[in-house]
Amino acid sequence: MKYFLSTLVGIMLLFKIASGQTTTVYCNFTAGSIDLVDPVTSAFLNANTLTNAPFLAEFYATNNGPEDAPPANFQVVLSLGSKLMLDPSFDLATASGSNYVTWTYSPTTLQIIGRPYIGAASLPDGVGIFCSFKLVSNNILGTSSLQAKININNDPASSSPISDIFPGDNGVLLSYGVVTILNNNTTTLTASKLDCNSFAANWSTGNEDNVAKYELQTSANGVEFATTADALPTGNSIANNYRKSITLPNNLANVFLRLKTIAINGTIKYSSIIRLALCDKVSEAWVIKVAPNPVMPNAPFKIVNVNGLFNSDLQIQILNSKGQVLQTHRKAATNLSNIEILPRYLSAGSYFIRALNLTTKQVVSLPLIVGN
Repeated sequence: MKYFLSTLVGIMLLFKIASGQTTTVYCNFTAGSIDLVDPVTSAFLNANTLTNAPFLAEFYATNNGPEDAPPANFQVVLSLGSKLMLDPSFDLATASGSNYVTWTYSPTTLQIIGRPYIGAASLPDGVGIFCSFKLVSNNILGTSSLQAKININNDPASSSPISDIFPGDNGVLLSYGVVTILNNNTTTLTASKLDCNSFAANWSTGNEDNVAKYELQTSANGVEFATTADALPTGNSIANNYRKSITLPNNLANVFLRLKTIAINGTIKYSSIIRLALCDKVSEAWVIKVAPNPVMPNAPFKIVNVNGLFNSDLQIQILNSKGQVLQTHRKAATNLSNIEILPRYLSAGSYFIRALNLTTKQVVSLPLIVGN
């Protein structure tokens, strides 16, 4: 078959040269399969689960002959579909194949196009242009396709226009899906104190195309968080602003906050954690006393919250005058103004009570007198 085509082309060329007509060049252009590659590990990626990390799209645009392709008469095109764009950090001037074409990128049509420049070499029979571009998701959830093509683009002034022998196989398609889509949803979270157990949280966001819900989470220790409030996205404008006023069930010296953003497909993104001081002084948050004091030996006494209610786990220790811990009591309190302690085997004398709030880590020490 190739011998037949070559003979046919040769006869046609001789006829056209002899008659003084424009010489037609016959080529079979093809684009090979598109590979998606991790730029760091060189591992092949799953096209159905692309994230917003940059990756390389690679393919060959080949002239399968039987003649060399004049440079002015062809172009290479990679169409990115609706979910991808060229990585802004990628310099097209460094892209492969620059000995044949000059690459340009159109953010409007989402195409990378290679056109031969003046003085470029012809693309020889059997030679391919290796094409490799760094792409990135535009963070819009969904599926689309990459299409690579090597096209006939005859220059009207060319005396050697190209005729494609098999015009039906110039291109190749690769379907892909974008699954991680929250990178453009930039979030700024701030908070301000309203009083000793309440605050206002504010956040603003950018693109909300694929956001399902926001959850405002709080923590007493900065490690264990729970959702305190939530909000649905309001739109997809340049800036979206939210405000929530929160009252906590117990007074805290500090509260830690973060914002949890949940995408439509279940992807989760957390904001940075911020700390808000609610009560500047320990006494502002927690004032306690012992009653009765003095207390009779082995008789119960109470730890009383003077300015509020206990709503946390407490550790109550009884120490002697040398600072040695004699007894430790653990109490879980919910909306209690006082808790009762039953000491064991305390003789008459002077002691100290050390009360630790296990949630806020506040410590208060008080004298305790045991009478005769």
